[in-house]
Amino acid sequence: SQPSPQEFLDIFEKVKEKRETLICLSLSSKLSGTYQSACLAKDMVDYENIFIIDTLTAVAGIRLLCEVAMNWIGENRSVESIVSGLEELKEHVHIYAGLDTLEYLAKGGRISKTAAAIGTLASIKPIICVDHGEVVVAGKTRGVNKATSVVCEKMQSDIVDTLYPVYTLYSYGLENVEKLESKLDLDVNRVRIGSTIGVHIGPNAFGVCFVSKL
Repeated sequence: SQPSPQEFLDIFEKVKEKRETLICLSLSSKLSGTYQSACLAKDMVDYENIFIIDTLTAVAGIRLLCEVAMNWIGENRSVESIVSGLEELKEHVHIYAGLDTLEYLAKGGRISKTAAAIGTLASIKPIICVDHGEVVVAGKTRGVNKATSVVCEKMQSDIVDTLYPVYTLYSYGLENVEKLESKLDLDVNRVRIGSTIGVHIGPNAFGVCFVSKL
């Protein structure tokens, strides 16, 4: 469940009390009400040195933005420069992922059981992406090998900016993400998808998270 405004308020009040500055990176507002909860708490605490960013992404996309922000803090950039930089950068963060099974999308009510059964028989592997804060289907393939190739093609079309971290993603089981990594001529860090998203996409999902050139 999303955090309540009170949970944000408890933290924001401590920040105000200590006269510190806080940058809050939230899960996409199109996927959750977390951003709205944070904004409501900021209005309640009435303190100007709290900056809330709707990342328009999820999981590793948020992690990527956090890592970049920490690097910029280490460079002693101003908070205004960091916030404006993150607002620009978030528009270039991409996540592409392949699903190994349709079973869990059906269990969650996101597709019908009939569609899942047909897709399973045909060995359909959907490719999804996070686009402007929403999860959309970017393509459908047959078989894992083809699916990993499509994910690589998506990366190439977006032109990866190697000045920023590149993550490979997996939910449970490493076989498919290892197949993907074998096709990438990049230095990557492997990141596990958490249970919040993992329960919807199921085991053996795989993907990438990266920044395209600005």
